[in-house]
Amino acid sequence: MTDGTATTDKLYNLLPALYRERDAAQGEPLRALLRIVEEQADALEADIRGLWDNAFIETCDPWVIPYIGDLVGTTPLFDASHIRQADTAGNLFPDLSGPSFIPEVGLRSRADVAKTIYYRRRKGTLPMLEELARDVTGWAAHAVEYFELLGWTQFVRNHLRPHSLQCPDIRQVESIDRLNRPFDHVSHTADVRSIRQMEGWWNIRNIGFHLWRLASFEAEQVTPRRLGPADDWRCFFSPLGNDAPLFSRLRREGDERGLATELHVPQAIRPALFFEDLRRYKALATPTGFTEFYGLFDVVPGSLLPQAPNATA
Repeated sequence: MTDGTATTDKLYNLLPALYRERDAAQGEPLRALLRIVEEQADALEADIRGLWDNAFIETCDPWVIPYIGDLVGTTPLFDASHIRQADTAGNLFPDLSGPSFIPEVGLRSRADVAKTIYYRRRKGTLPMLEELARDVTGWAAHAVEYFELLGWTQFVRNHLRPHSLQCPDIRQVESIDRLNRPFDHVSHTADVRSIRQMEGWWNIRNIGFHLWRLASFEAEQVTPRRLGPADDWRCFFSPLGNDAPLFSRLRREGDERGLATELHVPQAIRPALFFEDLRRYKALATPTGFTEFYGLFDVVPGSLLPQAPNATA
């Protein structure tokens, strides 16, 4: 059929043409009956489809969200029960028109429950804990399992721990510069004191979260100030002439299973790391025109240097 009844008479159109011709000759009572049956069938199909959608937090109805949240053990960041007399203006002025200022609790809870399911699937791994700290605080975060940095007496026959043999090389300035910092990789002896901000880090049961509250900002079209006379090539990046450090930019790590590095957090670039970055660039057989900390942010017309895809400084 080519008319609009093709979508409303799905059951009737399944009948053989013989019965439809006889029904048309009698005034289509069968069509009227099947339309009533089809209406109930459509309602049942919509209910079944709704049950399927309600099994997922992304597509469920708002009334289902608390049940899924209770199933996965969600601790709500925003409790709807704390809203008292949210629609006071609507109750006092029934004829009031305009946008509603009542918080969309359902949407907020949906995001919380969806994120909880995402965390549950990752089963408390260290990258998941790092991402949780980043999402809760809104700051850049780096998580460290301090028992992995303990020096162990090796059991060569059964349980060898090669990563605990990283004794510091005092001749490596960049490695020593990380000592007692968030990205330290040197083995330590056990510290039995309670973990605090600056002590008690290295112990078997300790996991530390390092947070960066400050943000880095780009300085565009800034005229550097010379350090000495006009023939001196050395300059300060700060136009005030103060010895201000350069900061790396905040960016997410490329793999959710990985941990943040010094390239992902907004902190002052260590001179030793910047020196190693340039030293590795000089050792390249084919120079690329950019490094991890140095390069063009955007394509500059007329410049021979390519844009650095991972430039962070």
